[in-house]
Amino acid sequence: MKVFQKIEIKMQMKKMLTMQVKLPTYRYKATAEITERLNVFAKTYQHSKREDFKDAWKIWIELNAELIQSETERLEASGYKGDIIDKMFKSARYYYRNKTPTEPKIKKEYENISPLILEAMDVHIKLQIKTHLLDQSIDISPATSYTEFCENHKPLICQEIQNMNKKHANEIANKFKKTYKNRYYIQTQII
Repeated sequence: MKVFQKIEIKMQMKKMLTMQVKLPTYRYKATAEITERLNVFAKTYQHSKREDFKDAWKIWIELNAELIQSETERLEASGYKGDIIDKMFKSARYYYRNKTPTEPKIKKEYENISPLILEAMDVHIKLQIKTHLLDQSIDISPATSYTEFCENHKPLICQEIQNMNKKHANEIANKFKKTYKNRYYIQTQII
């Protein structure tokens, strides 16, 4: 049965590789330069009162107008529809300002998920994308796609859980979910 599943998965993947797809973007990342400048600004005014922070923000916007304009053009070209300056303000005020440097963590031994599961995930993601292309009214997201994957591949997931019996069930479920969503993101970047 495993050989048949592998062959079927590989055939489905070959079909999907020939498709060109444009999916909605859920993560819009700033360039490294704007991220660094936002971080420096946020740390400089980390302990300022809200009013002082806002006043300094207005000055920062004027000083960095050219960089902000190029970032705005880049994000709008990639499909971002929100207020980019507001997005930057919130990042500086609520994320970078409170972000503390972290000490390197001791890495746990990584336990791989079987290649068969990874292939099944990739095929499922590509089929979800194809479904979305054929019927634009169907809204897909990594979360809904993952839930459907779990429902459709219960025997395969149960087998993998038995193989990973050293871990607690919640850890295994979180590992599957994280792996699936990362692969979803990677597939959308490839396409």
